[in-house]
Amino acid sequence: MTGLVALILFAAPCRTCNAQIVVKKEPLDMRNGATVLVDDGTCPKGMIKLVTVTHGNAMPGAPMRDAKCIRR
Repeated sequence: MTGLVALILFAAPCRTCNAQIVVKKEPLDMRNGATVLVDDGTCPKGMIKLVTVTHGNAMPGAPMRDAKCIRR
């Protein structure tokens, strides 16, 4: 019984570690390598847009963004 309680206390915080906030609009200010889930209706049903900021610059001062639709 004690082992089960210890397992639950250990595993419970790990579930929240993978949680990511979903936003309705892409943020303008993101750092290189940052990712965000965007639910703006541009992806098919059951999918969500994953936006990642890459290391190149499309124009001076603005990071390039890579967007793709992934399963929810």
